[in-house]
Amino acid sequence: MRRIRILQVGDIHYPDWQLVPSDIDAKDKQFAPSISEALRSSAFRAVLRKLRDLSSSDTTNGVVFVGDFTTRGRSEFIEGAFRHFSLLCRGSGESSQTTPLLFVPGNHDVNRIDAFELGKVEKFRKISQIAIRQGWCPVPLDRPVSVVVGPKDRGAELLLINTSIGSWELQNLPEFLSVRSKKS
Repeated sequence: MRRIRILQVGDIHYPDWQLVPSDIDAKDKQFAPSISEALRSSAFRAVLRKLRDLSSSDTTNGVVFVGDFTTRGRSEFIEGAFRHFSLLCRGSGESSQTTPLLFVPGNHDVNRIDAFELGKVEKFRKISQIAIRQGWCPVPLDRPVSVVVGPKDRGAELLLINTSIGSWELQNLPEFLSVRSKKS
């Protein structure tokens, strides 16, 4: 039996990680100050290097980003995040060029003005268009998106669902989520 390996990444909050030093290990007084400082200044870079290595590995069948590419819906950073992670995950190697990149929006990926002006589905349309332009799999809007990762004859089906569409308010959920199944 062949394994299917999917790398899941969430809460990037691009580009905030570039602007704010990490608090990693700041609470642990057992580390020497020089070690803690080295971790704080390079922790995210180390994570990015590991993400690059894992995503370009022949053993990784897909990379799924599960929301919050940005902070507070700063849509001007969405395209940069997609471009940055496209290069990072598909930078080199033949296998990395075919690794599916998937994205499910988070509540921080759309700003309030867009949500108010564009509505519960259209507020995600720009994100979807950017993803497709960058060669990513389609982004779920108001319907689940099914993607098969791994070998075509024995791959795994992933069902991507945009749960940020309704901001957790029942009256805003898409019909397929808010209607109860007749079996339950």
